[in-house]
Amino acid sequence: MTTATAPPIVSPNCTIDTADNGLTYKISPGASIEELQELAIWGRKELMRAEPLASVILLTPDSRVSGTCYAGLLSGEVPRLRRVQNQNFQFEPGVEIVELDQVKGLEFDYVVLVDCSAASYPKDNESRHLLHIAATRAAHQYDAVVRL
Repeated sequence: MTTATAPPIVSPNCTIDTADNGLTYKISPGASIEELQELAIWGRKELMRAEPLASVILLTPDSRVSGTCYAGLLSGEVPRLRRVQNQNFQFEPGVEIVELDQVKGLEFDYVVLVDCSAASYPKDNESRHLLHIAATRAAHQYDAVVRL
């Protein structure tokens, strides 16, 4: 594995363990939106540095969250960042942000489910189906971002 560079911030609320088997993010309930955003920016930049040919998809529950994620990662200068709308995927290396309901039947190297919470995915059959779709899109790694 490629050695990770130091993250831009380390706080009591957000820490990163760079073990030999990958990165482990430890986020406390007290983490601010700014800390989470900075951690996400660093993580996507680090992945694109380590694996420049990887396809990474950030799955969101709705267009509002997609827009917020895109603006945050864009401000962090994440390389090859794209906001997908109307299933207009590029299928090229980089980071794409899209709503979960647009990816059925597609596969990506790395999948990150953003805002995996009961508020975004209540206990019903439709949400269960969407979460199943998210969990089965990754060829190599699947991560879910959960706020406790």
